[in-house]
Amino acid sequence: MPEPAAVATGSYHVRGREPGRIVRPGSVAEVQDALRAASAAGEAVIVQGGRSAVATGRPPERYDVALDTTALDAVLAHEPQDFTATVQAGMRFAALQAALAGHGQTLPLDPPGGADTTVGGVIARGRGGLRRAAFGEVRDWLIGCTAVLSDGRAVHGGGRVVKNVSGYDLPKLFAGSWGTLGCIVEASFKLRPLPTRDATLRIAADDFAAAISAGRELAQRLPGLHAVTAVDAAWAAAAGLESGACLLVRAGGIPAMVEELLAMARGAVPDIAAGAADADTGVWQRLTDTTAPADGVLLRIGCPPPEVEALAAIARDGLPGAARLASLDGGLLWLRAPEASAEAVTALRAAVEARGGALTIESGDVAGVDPWGAAPGLPIMRRIKAELDPTRTLSPGRFVGDL
Repeated sequence: MPEPAAVATGSYHVRGREPGRIVRPGSVAEVQDALRAASAAGEAVIVQGGRSAVATGRPPERYDVALDTTALDAVLAHEPQDFTATVQAGMRFAALQAALAGHGQTLPLDPPGGADTTVGGVIARGRGGLRRAAFGEVRDWLIGCTAVLSDGRAVHGGGRVVKNVSGYDLPKLFAGSWGTLGCIVEASFKLRPLPTRDATLRIAADDFAAAISAGRELAQRLPGLHAVTAVDAAWAAAAGLESGACLLVRAGGIPAMVEELLAMARGAVPDIAAGAADADTGVWQRLTDTTAPADGVLLRIGCPPPEVEALAAIARDGLPGAARLASLDGGLLWLRAPEASAEAVTALRAAVEARGGALTIESGDVAGVDPWGAAPGLPIMRRIKAELDPTRTLSPGRFVGDL
């Protein structure tokens, strides 16, 4: 397991810390050897692939080994007739989608990070993206996985076929674990057909509040849409949109159904001008990529969809300089600002939690404010961590509650 040639440990920094060494295993057995040796030596390991989310979470308590999974990048099995695929976790998610598209299939998840995000990273984050109201989260498409624990044991859960229902649902345990339970090395997914037509309707709005109001009506009246997302002028510019504040409505499926849905969407917002439907879905990747951690402070709010409008108004007053994106059907609100005060973020988090939601600081430091916030299931999470990683080898202190 040689270190990547000419790559300094600084290239693997995590929240200001650098590892003592880098390992890049080329097989599951090499992952097992690396974790077994690190655990025995009392070393801390942070598993990473595309590094598209390393800015999220707490600084690690310890960081001795960077375990780079990108050499594990093969498609192990693809059964187009069964709509399932099994891949290694270091494969780039974009490469997987390209391979599936050649068979008219897709995995309807929208992770940020563009070409860098790996399959393992998508699972570790556990988030579906801007189409989550239509297609759910990562856990809804993951049917099996293999992970290596800190003591070197490989554990398997689920299977490679949709009908597998035996044993504990281990894959869903690893979805959203942020690398704290084990190193995911293989994953199996169920798939769906690529839509014959995938179109986006762009509806200009006077401001973000108007876009949200129109989107709320659409999300309630037309549940068959794939996404209903509002952006303010600043977020639109960051995503390469020249329309200023607007509402974007996505529909996919057979052409006749798509055209009917988009016609209904136009009719539902008669007071706002709607442009022609655009078949270029690249706008959605650009929008998704703007939700990736980057410079400044990035806040992610997940809440019941009916609460998005009220929380957007509260955020406008508390963080007046923030760029804003809202998924009206998915119950997501994103805010990005050059900086944010502890008082503003704490007050906003209290409002979010009072409405049944959660606020995460995805990137940037807000002095004295926990990036994760409250975790109602923390006692259970601690027990799982103690069972699967008793030596606290994997990403110690990075996740909620210092897990």
